[in-house]
Amino acid sequence: MSGAAPRIDAQQRRDIVKSVSSLLSERYLYEPVARGVAEVLQGKLDRGEFDALSHPEAFAAAVTDLLQGETHDRHLWIWYRDGAAARLQFAAVGGPMISRAEVLPGNIGYVEIRHFVGGTAEFDAAMEKVRGVAGLVLDLRQCAGGNREQVRHLSTYFYARRTRLPSRQARSDQAPIEDWTLDSVPGPRFPETPTYVLTSQRTFSAAEGFALGLRVTGRALLVGERTGEP
Repeated sequence: MSGAAPRIDAQQRRDIVKSVSSLLSERYLYEPVARGVAEVLQGKLDRGEFDALSHPEAFAAAVTDLLQGETHDRHLWIWYRDGAAARLQFAAVGGPMISRAEVLPGNIGYVEIRHFVGGTAEFDAAMEKVRGVAGLVLDLRQCAGGNREQVRHLSTYFYARRTRLPSRQARSDQAPIEDWTLDSVPGPRFPETPTYVLTSQRTFSAAEGFALGLRVTGRALLVGERTGEP
């Protein structure tokens, strides 16, 4: 016999809203946006618009919809797991980082990248597979993002020497943080190979950073839809 379905009460909803509002105010890059979203969230709570949401997953989904609707930022979401407190977190990714790596007719390399979370050996194997091609197509149309370490690793393959990538900025930082390609990678480099990056509205977060780095350094031409960042 299974146990009773989890439930949250009014006090727990208030605590979660307080926690989410505090995290936004302390950490979100755009402080005025964070304050505005926190006010909207608190106002909905005070008006009783969350009162019917006693199931924690339904409440988490409603808060996530509000956060993303107000900010147009899909980085923001909360979830319920075994009574864990609400957190702000990146969208989940899974499966292999590289779903396809092959040489197409005309000696054109094609690499489909699904995310940037995991061991970099997948990238190394993919780039080895397209060694010596006349052109490269990097498909980011289904790429949900990931980590900057993996972005730096894959980016290194497209330059002959250490190259500065777009900088990052966190609210707690006094100055932008510089990102550079690595000193070395184990596979063949493609510094002169014509490279095209396919994008869509699903291309998001670290995938956008990867594509931006190749574009602003003149290493790739972007082709496709506007990406997912607001």
